[in-house]
Amino acid sequence: MATCLCPNANQRATDALSHQLSDCCCQTQLRMQDLATGIREQATANQFQNQQEFCDIKTRMAANHCETLAAIQANQAAIIGYMTQEKISGLERENAALTMQLSQNAQTRAIIEALSKTSTTTPAA
Repeated sequence: MATCLCPNANQRATDALSHQLSDCCCQTQLRMQDLATGIREQATANQFQNQQEFCDIKTRMAANHCETLAAIQANQAAIIGYMTQEKISGLERENAALTMQLSQNAQTRAIIEALSKTSTTTPAA
């Protein structure tokens, strides 16, 4: 019976070792699956975060574009306003000078007419 126990003990030891190896393999596979799941979840979270950040960047870019266009339009309006006011001021100065010249011409004509009437009506001595 002693010879019989040895092979049974060896068989049990081999079975136990086989079971441990099988269990170790299963645990390793489970850990690898858990790790793969974690990596997939992290990748999905990163992708979602990247999409949100990209959307935020696009929104900021659009807002900056609108602000830039508004500033350009405001500057254009200010420049056109300045140029228009300069033109109006120049035309007002020119109008005032021409009006003054017309007034002087009218006064000169009135004086000349008055003098010519006086010289024709005065008797010669």
